[in-house]
Amino acid sequence: MTSFELKLTGFKYGDIYEAERLPVLDELFLRFLADRDRLLAAQFRTYRNGAEMGAVAESGLLIEVGRCLEDFLVDVFGVETARNGLRRQQLLDEPIHAFKEKFIKPRVRRKRAATRSFEMLNGLMEQKLDLQDTTDRELAVARLWVLATEASDDDTLSLLEEWAYAAYNTPEGKASVSGWVSFKLPHKID
Repeated sequence: MTSFELKLTGFKYGDIYEAERLPVLDELFLRFLADRDRLLAAQFRTYRNGAEMGAVAESGLLIEVGRCLEDFLVDVFGVETARNGLRRQQLLDEPIHAFKEKFIKPRVRRKRAATRSFEMLNGLMEQKLDLQDTTDRELAVARLWVLATEASDDDTLSLLEEWAYAAYNTPEGKASVSGWVSFKLPHKID
């Protein structure tokens, strides 16, 4: 398949730029959706015909249809390998996002008493991270948090909390975690 071929019978890449061809593309998607999930397709047609529904139901419907639309577009453009690679990367990065949401956000902004120096805490963290099998330090720290949480390892969780606070609130710490997704938090704007 060349980059300009679509996997749709009777439909060429250039057709997506022609307004009169878009209803045909829409109908092809609706057939794809019906083949996948007849009930979802029926609900979506009803929604598009103006049926009233609550905000939560509407959101749920659009999310489910969006998942099918993604699969349709992946099939049409033949980009399954690329999409699957992105999904694998998302799964690899999941510990980082969980670490940020469940550990970093609730803890690093709380005012607390002076802690040990970031240099000392970082050294202690390095000893814990030596057991990790990745060169991505942010991922290694997130995985350490996952393992410590699962094992109810209060000592490691306490060290992580003290380290994270120093990483977020000291110049040395900020330099150490610059560029980390887990430490990119929203700031108030006046």
